[in-house]
Amino acid sequence: MRIQSPLTKKTYLSFAAKFCQWIKRRECGFFLYYNRAPLRIYEFINDKTLQKKFFSAKKTQFVLIDLDNYLCDSVDGIITYLKEQLKEKFVNRQNFEKLLESGGKKNTFFAFFIIPGEKLLTNECKDIYHYFAYLWEKYQVSTIIHFNTNVLRKETFSLFSRKPCYLQNRLNVPLYESYDGRNFCKFLLEQWGLKLDDQVIDIICRKSGNHFSLVKKLLHLVAADKIPLNKALKDPSIFDVSAVVFSFFSPEEQQIIKDIVANRIPNPSQERDYLLSMRFIKKENGHFTLSIPLLENYIKYKLKESLQLGIKEDAIVAGEVNIDTLFTPKEKTVMKLLISRQPHVVNRDELANALWGEKYDEFYSDWAIDQLVSRLRKKLRKVISKEPIATLKRRGFVLR
Repeated sequence: MRIQSPLTKKTYLSFAAKFCQWIKRRECGFFLYYNRAPLRIYEFINDKTLQKKFFSAKKTQFVLIDLDNYLCDSVDGIITYLKEQLKEKFVNRQNFEKLLESGGKKNTFFAFFIIPGEKLLTNECKDIYHYFAYLWEKYQVSTIIHFNTNVLRKETFSLFSRKPCYLQNRLNVPLYESYDGRNFCKFLLEQWGLKLDDQVIDIICRKSGNHFSLVKKLLHLVAADKIPLNKALKDPSIFDVSAVVFSFFSPEEQQIIKDIVANRIPNPSQERDYLLSMRFIKKENGHFTLSIPLLENYIKYKLKESLQLGIKEDAIVAGEVNIDTLFTPKEKTVMKLLISRQPHVVNRDELANALWGEKYDEFYSDWAIDQLVSRLRKKLRKVISKEPIATLKRRGFVLR
């Protein structure tokens, strides 16, 4: 049986039913969704069978206003956009409102689905939100806004919270369940004319946390590019997509995620509650974990990359983490010397003197020094992604 949609019918109908109920009550609202793709809104707007089921014989006129792709920051620009979308002959705001008034009298349900884009999350664009609130107040036209960022934060919430109509309804759309992840994989495989073992599909969904952007990239690497799964998981392009996913979080949300990856308990906050409600993080028995393993791998790498080696209270630290216990006494001696001299070169004689004292000639061995530095490099790779100790030929060693 051909798979018609990236979402399972169960999930699609669940979301569509909520929107229909809002519109049927002639109310407004907004939904929070982690991805750019607006919840199959294109599909919903053109689904006349579903609309007939919810609205019976009454007419419906649904319009998607994608301001993420259509550059517009004024109400007049919105009117121009709507003229193109509705293919009506109105030429100004007054004529457009007459169209809405006429539709209301004919028992037509008007609804606007707005994707505001990043630009419209600034205070300069508040008139657009106010305009659609005005249309609701005067003509009972529903406006449903799709946000792919946490607009409940203070700096963005004030944009539309002054208009109570937007707070009539709210829907958080979290990371999908595994059955939707599998459905999405099979939908893509059908489009690409490819096949893949169900067990591999399950691993792809689990590693991606059912985040569709990561699912799609990993699936393409394995199914289309024929890269073995264990190598695909470490492919640079996975890090690139993970970086984009991470960029959608606010600085406060990013810090919470970093804290969780570093095994620190995040303090209670609105941002933490948002991440929990969207299933980006989980809490079990008081312990927090990240729900997307691929994103966790990326963050661990970035954390290791940004860590600076130092000495705190006579202990070796990476960032704020005490790593003193990783090293033997001789390794600690060398590490402390390299850290204290950073970014200058420490020559072999200086290392030998630190290890064996002034009579180091009796014990000196290039082989022993090289072996000790090699062990240090292996241990440091566990906590720092970059190669921290560089060998400068005929000069010595330096901590980078």
